[in-house]
Amino acid sequence: MENEIHNEFEALGYKIILSGYALVYLDEVYTLYSKSKGTPLYENLRFQCEMLISEMYYRNELFEKSWIIDFTLINDYSIDYPAYFNLIGRVKDTAIILDRVVEIKPFIFAFLTQTSCSWEGKIPVFGWYAKTYPDDDQNSSSILASSVNDLALEMGANLNASQSYKENVISLVKEWERAGDALHQFILSYKQAGNEEKQALLEKYFKKETLKFYTDYVNKYYVDKL
Repeated sequence: MENEIHNEFEALGYKIILSGYALVYLDEVYTLYSKSKGTPLYENLRFQCEMLISEMYYRNELFEKSWIIDFTLINDYSIDYPAYFNLIGRVKDTAIILDRVVEIKPFIFAFLTQTSCSWEGKIPVFGWYAKTYPDDDQNSSSILASSVNDLALEMGANLNASQSYKENVISLVKEWERAGDALHQFILSYKQAGNEEKQALLEKYFKKETLKFYTDYVNKYYVDKL
């Protein structure tokens, strides 16, 4: 039964995405959600279904309804819960729209400083937080600075010791955006190239890219494929 429910959710989610998050599918999500009650699948499916419902409301500009769901979820689930970074990212966006940022600040601070979530999930939120709260008290800034050091280490990036944590976060975000764009362009070119051109593209990419995370990714998924 659990596999059946999981497969139903995958198929329904795909249908909803293709529809542009049409609200006509809300009842189907709720019906599927109710099927899992009393099974080991319940807590995970509850998170997934409510995330999907909230996304449907958000995409249809029903921000208050999206906010109510997401704010309940960030209270009910641990910051180490898988996909929590997706939740915190959206509730941040909704809070900005509804002018309720103060209510989620403690959750975001905890997420940035306590969770084991990868840097990819943290960095967009970190960039926003540093710009929104550049003058946090000294203790908070010290904790955040330590988190930024860990973030840079994961990325394989260098920090400027003379810069504030805010300046370093903004620099990391720019590096993340630059490297992401460069990787995207590399992949597009690589797919269209012949073997000799592929080798030249790889050499060019490794010569320019400085972030270890991205070079490791290309090594893993492209170098060994030649």
